[in-house]
Amino acid sequence: MAKRRVPNTHDRGRRLICLNWAWLRSLVDSGGSDLLLVDDASAQILVAGNWRPLDGDTLHGEAILDAFDAVLTSEQRDAFARERDLDFAYQIDGLGRFRVNLHYQRGTPAAAVRSIPGAPPKLEDLGLPDAVQSLASFNSGLVLVTGGTGHGKSTTIAGLIEHINQKRRAHILTVEDPIEYLFTNGQSIIEQREVGEDTPAFASALRHDVDGHAIYISRGVGCERGQSPRIRFNCPPEITLLTIQ
Repeated sequence: MAKRRVPNTHDRGRRLICLNWAWLRSLVDSGGSDLLLVDDASAQILVAGNWRPLDGDTLHGEAILDAFDAVLTSEQRDAFARERDLDFAYQIDGLGRFRVNLHYQRGTPAAAVRSIPGAPPKLEDLGLPDAVQSLASFNSGLVLVTGGTGHGKSTTIAGLIEHINQKRRAHILTVEDPIEYLFTNGQSIIEQREVGEDTPAFASALRHDVDGHAIYISRGVGCERGQSPRIRFNCPPEITLLTIQ
């Protein structure tokens, strides 16, 4: 399949960035969680479990892709042309941070966007059982957080990481695709590595000695392409947190 070439002029980029910003502003102002952009439909936002159309013209697939083109790196553009699916996150100052999945449906580009809260959540604010908090005190082991899209896997683990960060002196390494919550060092030192940006693959990020780390790996390892998830450490970490969907 021939690679699609997109013109990249300054005027077009400025206009589409404004369009992208307007969709995201509507999402944030409404208190919504998700934005859905699909060919031959108006933009939709998810608010309190209900989808609501935004005012505006019917969307077209190429325009949806163009609206995000200005925030993609050349590597991301190549990956999307090759895989026809791309996950990334980006931040707009004064507005918020967003996780984006660009994909194809019925042969046309589409996008699903999720708003990411500005600060990692506190475990006590998530309404989880007390037993969940105890996971952050484990000296060793593997914690799997599973569930469907939107069921709170990333939020739960972010709460656990922040709890460790505030309560323990540790070296925390996260390997994410993409990075969602941005952590600030507390009692712990936190390194966040994004696949494709900071490391070529999950396995590469975990190749070095990780003894004494608390590790978070997002999205599972190899699950998205039908592979068995495999994690191998040179030395056992204190605790490994892994999400699998």
